[in-house]
Amino acid sequence: MAGYDSNIELNPNGIILGALLFVLVGFGVVSYIILFSEAQTNAAGASE
Repeated sequence: MAGYDSNIELNPNGIILGALLFVLVGFGVVSYIILFSEAQTNAAGASE
């Protein structure tokens, strides 16, 4: 794993792809939390 990490550090494309992947994952998590909270709110409102 150490060699894999060093390859990413030496490869600009790897750094860019890593950054894009990190942003996409972060955006996905945030959107999932927002949608989940909205679904919970809608379910609570419907049950009431």
